[in-house]
Amino acid sequence: MILRRIARPRAITKHFENLSQQSALQLQRRSVHQVPPLGGQNNERGEVFAQHGVPGFLSPRTFRQTWQLYQQDLVKQINDKVTDTEYADKSPYQMHVEFSRQPEHADFYNTAAMAHFNHLWWESLSSDKKPVPDGLRKHIEDDFHSMDSLRDEMLEHADAMFGNGFVWLMKEHPAGSGTFATGGKLRILCTYNAGSPYSEAYRMRQARDMATGLDPAAHRRAQMTQVQNTVGSFGQFSQQAKVGSDAPNALQAMPLLCLNVWQHMWVPDYGILGKRQYLAAWWERIDWDVVEQRYNQLNRSTGIRTGY
Repeated sequence: MILRRIARPRAITKHFENLSQQSALQLQRRSVHQVPPLGGQNNERGEVFAQHGVPGFLSPRTFRQTWQLYQQDLVKQINDKVTDTEYADKSPYQMHVEFSRQPEHADFYNTAAMAHFNHLWWESLSSDKKPVPDGLRKHIEDDFHSMDSLRDEMLEHADAMFGNGFVWLMKEHPAGSGTFATGGKLRILCTYNAGSPYSEAYRMRQARDMATGLDPAAHRRAQMTQVQNTVGSFGQFSQQAKVGSDAPNALQAMPLLCLNVWQHMWVPDYGILGKRQYLAAWWERIDWDVVEQRYNQLNRSTGIRTGY
C-alpha cells in the first residue's frame, strides 16, 4: 500500500506526458474552452516558465506536467462535457459553483474547480523575488502583525495538511456589509482536494481532513469519534464554526492567493519527503503585484473573481 502511494504521483505525471498530439489538435478544434494564457494575452509568463520553469522553485518539466499538460487535460474534459450544452459559455468558476450543489455531478465539479484553482495558482507565481507593495503590506501587517507571521501561518497550515489541497489567503466581507468596498480582514483558509474557498460553493468546501475526521457512520451509531485535525481558521470543524447556521462553512470572503499542496506539485522536484523545502521556496516566488491587484479589484467591487 505504501509503495502504491509513493508511486502514484509518477503515474499521474506519466499519464499527462502521454497525451497525444491528436488529442491536443482535437481540443483546439473544439475551441469552447482553451488553456488560458499566463501573464496577459501574450502568455509572457507562460513563455518564461516553459523555458526556465520558476527559477529557484519549480523546474520546466514540472511546469509542463502541472500546467501545460494537466491544464490541457482539464480543459479537454470540460469541453467533452459542455460542448453544445447550456454550460458551454460559462467559466470553470461558474460551473464549479453550480455543480457544487449537484452531488451526482461531483466529477464535473472537481474538473471545473481544479481548472480554476490551477490557474489562480500559476498566475500568482513570479520568475524572481517580488517585493510586497507598501499598501498591501500594511493590510497584511494590520491583520497578521508582520509578513513573517503570515508566512509562518500559511506554511505551517500547509505542512500540517495530510493529503492534497490548498491554503488560501482570503479577504472577508466587512461584517454585515455584503460588499468588499471598505474594510474586511484577511484570513487563512484550508481546503482539501478540490474543495472550494468560495462561499457560493460552500457545500464543497471540504475543510475536514478526511484522514483524521470522524467517520459519519460511526458518528451516527455512537458519536464516539472526534475530529483530530482542525487545520485552518474556518470550516465546519474549526474553533470558529458557526453553530446552528445553515451554511457553517460559508465564510464570506474571496481568495487573494493560494498555496498548492497537491503532491504532484512538489514530488517531481523535491521528492516525496521534500514538502517543507517546497513550501519555503514557494514564499520566495509569490507575485505580490498580482495579489495586490486582486485586493484592489475587490475593494472596487462587490466581489470580482479573477482567474479562468
